[in-house]
Amino acid sequence: MKYFLFFCFALGVHVSYSQQVTDTTFANILADPDKYHRKDVVIFGYVNFEFEGDEIVLDTLNRRNRLWVGDMATELLPIKHFQYWNGRRVIMKGVFDKTNRGHMGMSKGTITNVTVMKLVD
Repeated sequence: MKYFLFFCFALGVHVSYSQQVTDTTFANILADPDKYHRKDVVIFGYVNFEFEGDEIVLDTLNRRNRLWVGDMATELLPIKHFQYWNGRRVIMKGVFDKTNRGHMGMSKGTITNVTVMKLVD
C-alpha cells in the first residue's frame, strides 16, 4: 500500500510539473510564436471585446500586434458588460495557438482556454 501511495504521489507531481506555465512576455510570443505554440502562457495587455474582434493588444497605440481571444468562459468576468473591459490593462492566462489567427487572419495568433483574466491597476 505504501508503494502504491508513493507511485500516485510521484505521478501527480509529474503531471503538475509538465503542465507548468511558460514564463514569457507578449513581445516574446510575437517574436517567436513557434516556441510558445500550444503552451500555457501568462501575458499582460489591453483587451477589446467587440463583434468579431475579441483581442488583446500589447499597447493601445499599435493594434497590429494583437492576439485573438477565443474560448473564454464569461464566468471569469466579475462584470459581465464587455464594454467595461475595453481598453483596460489585464493579466491573462491561457494557451497560445499560432495556427488560429482570428477573424480574417488579422491576428498573430490566439489565446485559447483562458482561465484567468484580471484587471491590472
